Amino acid sequence: PPPPPPPPPPPADGGMNLLERIDAAGSRLKPLALDAKDKSAALASESGGRLKSILYASEACALFTLFMLYRAYRGFFVLLPAVFRRVYVQMEGAVQAPFVDESELAEDGRDLDPETGRTRMRTRVTVAALSAVVTVSYVVAGVWKVVAKFAGTMLGTSSAGKSFEAAAEEVLSTEDQIKKMTEKGRKVNGEK
Repeated sequence: PPPPPPPPPPPADGGMNLLERIDAAGSRLKPLALDAKDKSAALASESGGRLKSILYASEACALFTLFMLYRAYRGFFVLLPAVFRRVYVQMEGAVQAPFVDESELAEDGRDLDPETGRTRMRTRVTVAALSAVVTVSYVVAGVWKVVAKFAGTMLGTSSAGKSFEAAAEEVLSTEDQIKKMTEKGRKVNGEK
């Protein structure tokens, strides 16, 4: 198996801040886990290598777990805020104000405050709440998929290493799906 990729080069100023170090370390976890898994598989067939094989398998499981925790951190602090902002913009453009008198609406049908020209507080709160619900539904669905993939693989193979690897792959797949759903220009639910 190929060795894990080298860490990304440091910025031109010579130092990396804490978040860059976390990203660099986190991106190396999966290749390290795959390497440990391959070592475990190689040692499993050798006589006397059973203990080392178990230790490498345990290392692989721990590294896959750390990788999933890193992706969860990244998703929570990087991806989810971007998803929330994108959903908020989509919702704000789509929200109708059916209980507001027509004379209070702007020319484009939006609920704007005539004094400030901004969307009224009641509409912003409603949009924020709806955006939070949509974003939380993405999170719950993603967690469910990862847990289901782990459990399904565990029941199908009885291999903790393969189950952790499948769950790590599902984390990446779910993250990609969420990114694609919130791309600008993508038509969602019949948008024109």
